[in-house]
Amino acid sequence: MSKKTAFGYPGLEVLLFIIILGVGVIVRAWTIGYAAPWIDEIHSLLYARNPVAHLIDITRTTDIHPPLYFLSVKAWGALFGESREAARMLSLVLGVTCIGLVFVIARRLFDAPTAFVAMAFFATFPTAVHYAREIRMYPLLTTLFLLSFVCFLKLYQSGSAQGGRVLRPLAALGFALCLALAFYTHYTAAILFMLYTLAGLWSLIRGNRTCFLWTFSGLALATIIVTPQMVHLFSSSLGDPDKSWMEATTWSNFYSISMGAYPYDKVLKLFIFAFLMAGFFLVWRRDRSTAGLIFFFTGGGMLLAAGIGVYEPMYLVRTIQIYTVFASLLVALVVMTLPRSVAVIVGLGLIGANLYTVVQNEYLAMRETLTAEQIGPLVSLLDPKQDRVFAKAYLHGQMTLLHVPLFDIASELTHEAFETSLAEIEAQAACVGPDIATPCRSVVIVIEKESRFNVQAIAAWNDMADDLKQRYPSHSEHLLSGYRTLVLSSDPAFLAQIDEVL
Repeated sequence: MSKKTAFGYPGLEVLLFIIILGVGVIVRAWTIGYAAPWIDEIHSLLYARNPVAHLIDITRTTDIHPPLYFLSVKAWGALFGESREAARMLSLVLGVTCIGLVFVIARRLFDAPTAFVAMAFFATFPTAVHYAREIRMYPLLTTLFLLSFVCFLKLYQSGSAQGGRVLRPLAALGFALCLALAFYTHYTAAILFMLYTLAGLWSLIRGNRTCFLWTFSGLALATIIVTPQMVHLFSSSLGDPDKSWMEATTWSNFYSISMGAYPYDKVLKLFIFAFLMAGFFLVWRRDRSTAGLIFFFTGGGMLLAAGIGVYEPMYLVRTIQIYTVFASLLVALVVMTLPRSVAVIVGLGLIGANLYTVVQNEYLAMRETLTAEQIGPLVSLLDPKQDRVFAKAYLHGQMTLLHVPLFDIASELTHEAFETSLAEIEAQAACVGPDIATPCRSVVIVIEKESRFNVQAIAAWNDMADDLKQRYPSHSEHLLSGYRTLVLSSDPAFLAQIDEVL
């Protein structure tokens, strides 16, 4: 006979599990290649091209992050290539793995029906979907956190169960390895060490001395494993002076960033937060031991990250998104307290709210084109001996990623030295005038049309371009993925070629 479960038969649970997992795959995979890789994604792909020896060098100063994710991208790229779709599939696979792990954790803490509701909510949760579509390390960090928590639950719940003498050492070892690997993925995993310390002490307070001892044994082993990598943490990450783009934690940005981790419309946001508060109240009434654990790895994680961020800027949505994972458990608890018919309607409504938010933020109508993809044909027409190119330094990564040799012949335009560059462009542009005896063929300028950052410098570039257009009517201008490409030339045939290829 089949063994009955909360849903009647094991086969029904397996089918439901597969269906929810499939929904999670579809939500993450749909138009996964449409968004153009942004600067951090491009950096991930470029940095992974470094030799393994460089990536694991604990004295390197070329990147502030530990090596595990870049090694993963390197291995993944060797198998599936560097296209944006292929590279993002690594995050997708990890993100889908997290869906299954949320189910495992919810089932161990509560029951199968609650676990399925939590799984369905997390499968469509906008923040989880977003980071499972990026070429960055956050899905790997979340996966390792959830694996470490599964192992921790083995220690927390094993008690005097039969086989505990075998399971506890294995669980402690798995816990230590997952926690250490999380640190080798992103240094904010150091907060997980602190949270598990609190969880271990909490287990002691709740009378679970065995869990306390094994948890601290696992923490000690994990600390030993990550100690060599701390050299890089203190020399590169904490010593990195270029953090002007990040703000220290203030009351204002603590609120805005915390809210940003739940990227719903205002009304939906209030509705979801009401569910979270009600869920925590329910779990507190049901089991304070479990309530403490959930608090540590939700609000507790955010508070610790914010506190550290006061002194070392780090409080960003991407660094706190890991602490939104257990929100699905709290939401599921509330849904399961409702009458069955109401629970179905509310549960579907929550999933609908998630999908609505995902559609609003994640799915582009058309595939975006990188400037490097558009500018490639122009580069093939340029003569390095005659033509001069001035291009925003920001484009360097794009060009390198796609093997477009623009910066073999281009001078980089930087915001810091834009006045000097303006003078160079003015001097070079003089040679395209009609009265020059031996004119150069062209001057090419590639600048941002507009930007949220360095607004004054961008305005100066565009004022300069407008002035050159007036002075040199023989020109070709195109807008390529937000970049203004202005070509000044004394050669009409060359300008015609430019217009044809662009």
